Amino acid sequence: MRHTKSSETHEPKEPTENRTTLAIVTRVAEANGCRPTELEPLSRVTDPEAIENLLRAENAEFELRFDYEGGQVTVTSDGDVEFELDAESRD
Repeated sequence: MRHTKSSETHEPKEPTENRTTLAIVTRVAEANGCRPTELEPLSRVTDPEAIENLLRAENAEFELRFDYEGGQVTVTSDGDVEFELDAESRD
């Protein structure tokens, strides 16, 4: 019996669980010049599950902001994630 690899890929039917919280941690780590594992756990400053639930809510429009690792994170209802380091943290 021969095994062959399929070149067909399958897209998940639902968004990947925790993709926004992973994007937050990745973006913050990049801005701070460190690895994501070196950051304070996100769950100590906000509820990552609540963020993901908000993003899955239909017809929800919001802009969520919170302080994290020397800057401010902004998450919008369309899934955009921004991180701006405080001026003091850049020095």
